[in-house]
Amino acid sequence: MRRARAALCALLIPAAVPAGAATAALCARLDDTILSQVETGPVSVIANGCRIDGLLTEVEGEIHRFDRIYVTGDLAALLPVDGAARRLPTDLRLVVAGGRLPQVFSEGAERLGITELSLRQTAPDEIRLSGLQRLISGETLLDWSARLTGLPDDLSTPRAFLSLHLREASVTARFDGGFEMSAPLVRFGNVSARIGWPGWRNLVEQEVAPYRTPVISGQFDQLLRFIDALPRPDGTLRLSLGGAGVTALQLALLQNADADPALPGRIAESAALTIDWDPAAP
Repeated sequence: MRRARAALCALLIPAAVPAGAATAALCARLDDTILSQVETGPVSVIANGCRIDGLLTEVEGEIHRFDRIYVTGDLAALLPVDGAARRLPTDLRLVVAGGRLPQVFSEGAERLGITELSLRQTAPDEIRLSGLQRLISGETLLDWSARLTGLPDDLSTPRAFLSLHLREASVTARFDGGFEMSAPLVRFGNVSARIGWPGWRNLVEQEVAPYRTPVISGQFDQLLRFIDALPRPDGTLRLSLGGAGVTALQLALLQNADADPALPGRIAESAALTIDWDPAAP
């Protein structure tokens, strides 16, 4: 098990290098700005980027722990000086080695090994994102990718993101029954509580009922089949988007209390949403 983890780390993680003045300054600025909102260990310099030894953050009252984080790429774009516009780096790569996400997994999370996120700019206003979650054994648990267009030149203002357009996305999640997944928290007014998977399934079924259309009704049935397999799913879940995609403006409209109840279904249909749950053979 340790050898598998070591081989995986050697494959993905940049080696430590002597600190160049420019890179060291960027790592210090990363620590002072973006990381100032969370609890971290030391931040040091690696090849073309920074290493963060230990990060703790609290979400909905639960502590999420990450053992080591490696960030490489054009960090100067994310950390501008002298009032310059904040831009997306053209070759950002984020690797998380080890950690625990208690809100997602209640058992089996010690098997989580490497999480990798990469961002690549493929056109002036287009990026491709991809991510992997590997187990300590090297097996892939989660594999996803997405393509976005409409990138703003300046990331400093939230309104700039309304031009974003998710053109396509795919997610493949493989489960072997070795993880016990925790039911998500449900908010009731100002209180959050766990209601268990049967109660959560009923809630999901009620929530998606108004969105069903003849085209995508079967996709929601697949989602409910996956929920029925929880808390220890054994099989492969696949989700994909394409078609006309989904725009940031459409997502913003969904937050409006007066939005048309049928809007989510129309968006899912125009984006050619597909969901497939393929349980393992008994």
